[in-house]
Amino acid sequence: MSVVFLSSGHLPLDDRIFHHMAHAILKTGKKVGIITSNSDMQEDIDQISIDCFESHDLTKKEKIASFITKLSKHNPEKIICSEPLPVIAAHYFNKKRKKKAKIIYDITEWYPSKKNLSIYSGWKKIWPFFTLLIFNFYACSKADAFIFGEYYKEIPWKYLFPLKKRIRIPYFPKPELFPLNPTTSSSNNALNLMYSGKLSKEKGLENFLKAIQAIQTLRPEMKIQCKLVGWFESEQDKEHYLKQFKGLPYVSLLHIPSLPLTNYIEYITDTDVFLDLRITDFENMHCLPIKLFYFVALGKPVIFSRLKAIQKEVEIDQFGHLVKPTDSEHIAKLIIEYKENPAYYNSHCENARNLYTSKYNWKLLEGAFVDFVASI
Repeated sequence: MSVVFLSSGHLPLDDRIFHHMAHAILKTGKKVGIITSNSDMQEDIDQISIDCFESHDLTKKEKIASFITKLSKHNPEKIICSEPLPVIAAHYFNKKRKKKAKIIYDITEWYPSKKNLSIYSGWKKIWPFFTLLIFNFYACSKADAFIFGEYYKEIPWKYLFPLKKRIRIPYFPKPELFPLNPTTSSSNNALNLMYSGKLSKEKGLENFLKAIQAIQTLRPEMKIQCKLVGWFESEQDKEHYLKQFKGLPYVSLLHIPSLPLTNYIEYITDTDVFLDLRITDFENMHCLPIKLFYFVALGKPVIFSRLKAIQKEVEIDQFGHLVKPTDSEHIAKLIIEYKENPAYYNSHCENARNLYTSKYNWKLLEGAFVDFVASI
């Protein structure tokens, strides 16, 4: 039996697809393939066949045709799709087969999202929004089953398609990626901070910058090492923000592009407190940040924007704080409290790791995921 993962938006070595789901299926003795349309990777890694293609210059019809060609090569019995376009491709692939492959739609993002509509302004977003929404509805109608990454992403589809099988598989990471390290913090007059992902105002980079400025106002003698891991929206943004950070006294800045998951984890382990201060618009409020669970697994305190998705699914008060992301002084005081109160800091570190082990651990989900795929 063969299972193929199809994606038009994720890279082939994606955390959820490659490191967790694909490896879980592989353990059952099945052949596993990953096909994405944003990479030219063609190789076997850990006995998983990576068979991708670049589609920057392709139309949607051409992308679908390319997916179908790749699927014909792998001849899967189960296809797990991450976006609506791959679902449609899997549906058309099935039209050419006597024995139909089962299609599972793994929904982890809103569609259409702000990213899909970013090229439009104002009222011009309305028509593309409804066009893409109908496209996603059509894709959902062609899926045999759903996997949902979080509570809010499940709500519309479980009511629109109540008879389709579904399961919720959150973004919990596996322990092999997060070795238990002794709780450590930099000295009282030094602070290691990190911000990662899309480095933009919308994702909270400006709020992060202002929080650092507030720390320096309250504790001007504190030396801060600041790591930025990720990509800027434009060269203009990159130049602007790097200039702002480099202009801060006693701040040592390191910026590197996105890293493979294992390298990323290794690179951020010395962070004292993890922050994510994205703006609280409707989409962000109802999205559960996957990296929150990385930080929990590393056993470190967190300070995140007060998002409904986090309040709904994570016991954040045991190892961190939810804040108004623009309240820089309050955020700075919380960080300084961690530095000045080692017992408090260590208790949140211990709580984070204990919650990861007992509740937010991929090992607790893996069996249910494998059984669900087998049942479709």
